[in-house]
Amino acid sequence: MASSGYMDQLKNGLVSTGEFRPLPEKGEDMYQQEEGLQFSSFTSDDAWAICSELRDLIKKLRTKGPAIIDITLENSHLLARAITSGTVPDADVWVTRKRNTVLRLGHSTLSSFRADDSATYEIGQRRQEYATASGGFPIRVRGVEGIIGVIVVHGPARFPNHQIIVEVVEAYLWDRATERADAGKK
Repeated sequence: MASSGYMDQLKNGLVSTGEFRPLPEKGEDMYQQEEGLQFSSFTSDDAWAICSELRDLIKKLRTKGPAIIDITLENSHLLARAITSGTVPDADVWVTRKRNTVLRLGHSTLSSFRADDSATYEIGQRRQEYATASGGFPIRVRGVEGIIGVIVVHGPARFPNHQIIVEVVEAYLWDRATERADAGKK
């Protein structure tokens, strides 16, 4: 799917201002945000389009540091992955830890951290396998119980990983719904 409509507006606005909408303050509000961003269906084409849009936006924002975008199904099947220049092997460990957290808790890594209100959030005795740092987001499909996959963005320190996923998924869903509505009018 080529960029169009809301996605173009999003990219142009973020690139020119560099400002993302503020994060919800509470974990419960983040849960509502996640519930609101559900797909009617999700395919490898959707994964590739979202991954490409995320990479394109990250590059346009000229972040200081490398980034990894990883979209994986709940069964660990990798659908799409993009890497910007300069990543190191340790970044893959963080991608895995973020994915594990979303799969275990069913919510974004950031909302899991916010809901606990503790900087020392731990998940059982194997905490080294999980991360509550920003950047892991669940993929939900309407009518399907639970999550079907995870979008992970692992960018440089203090990069708005969570916000960029939310913004791109929201724009993608909006443009997809607009395209379907326009196709129905023909």
